[in-house]
Amino acid sequence: MHGFRLLWKEEGRGFNMEQINDLKSRIDMNSLIKNRDSFNVSYNTKRDTLFLQMKNPPPAISVDCDGLFWLRVNPQNGEVVGVEIEGYRKVFLKRYHELEHMRPSTTKPFVDRISRELVGCLS
Repeated sequence: MHGFRLLWKEEGRGFNMEQINDLKSRIDMNSLIKNRDSFNVSYNTKRDTLFLQMKNPPPAISVDCDGLFWLRVNPQNGEVVGVEIEGYRKVFLKRYHELEHMRPSTTKPFVDRISRELVGCLS
């Protein structure tokens, strides 16, 4: 259970505790790859946070992976509907310096690379 924690965010209201407690075992990491081409990319300079998210995402719960990645997961089916990377410039790019040249707006290679880290975090 390395680095795994669930947090409520506003969109998560209305889900029962059974759904939330069962979520880790049901996260569908294949859906991250499947959905990557539909992700919009935005960056919040004030928060230094990079967002990869669907245009109209369903309600989701945030799953923290080592304080760096936040998976946005639909608790109904375990689908990954977004990723947030906090400390994108200050922490993430220093830790994964090989990604500095990669533009997150080309989500396919970017998501392919970070998905390996996300799978490791959840195992």
